[in-house]
Amino acid sequence: MHWQIDFPVSEAGRSYQLFPSPTWGVVRSDFLGTAYGLGDSRVLREVIMGAPIHGMAGQVGILDANGDASADLALPAGGHSGFIGETMYWIAVVIPIPRHPTLASSAVGIKLLP
Repeated sequence: MHWQIDFPVSEAGRSYQLFPSPTWGVVRSDFLGTAYGLGDSRVLREVIMGAPIHGMAGQVGILDANGDASADLALPAGGHSGFIGETMYWIAVVIPIPRHPTLASSAVGIKLLP
């Protein structure tokens, strides 16, 4: 899977992170400091606490001079079998200072198919 992340030029050079959750909703997070379009879940809490997403490149990074970035998730055979048939929702968040986000994307749902 490939994500093309596009924030305003004003966010160029700032840190970003992708966050997943198998549920959608509007949740207030003390970590993110605002409401965002993901439902609370074990997966989301683990990523907030620093767990990497296995097989993902670009989950965390720096936005380029245009405020853009990309991320890729390689799904090895059987590697994420527990999520097959499920929809995973994702947001990208600009976090220039740890634990102090400035901007977040809308949630996007991606259904994982075999």
